[in-house]
Amino acid sequence: MWLRVLSVCLLVMSVQACATQRFNLQSNVDAEPSYHTSDGFFVGGIGQTKKRFVPRVCGGVRNVGAVEYKSGAFNSIINVMSAGLYAPRDYLVYCK
Repeated sequence: MWLRVLSVCLLVMSVQACATQRFNLQSNVDAEPSYHTSDGFFVGGIGQTKKRFVPRVCGGVRNVGAVEYKSGAFNSIINVMSAGLYAPRDYLVYCK
């Protein structure tokens, strides 16, 4: 029984996708992110939004280099283990 449950969990985790979306606003940005946070969404994030005021992190609009959104393997595992009820997402801000 446990072997069947484990194999189903591994199958589901293997088809989960990792995604990265990056919005470059400047050509020369820091190699390391200046700000990193994680937000959790419930039931796949249906009807939910999270807002971040990015210029405050970098000290002004002109200093924002890039904004990145990630859904990695660890986030996918948590999403699968909670049966889609909780979906964490990572956000990174790169300053100029």
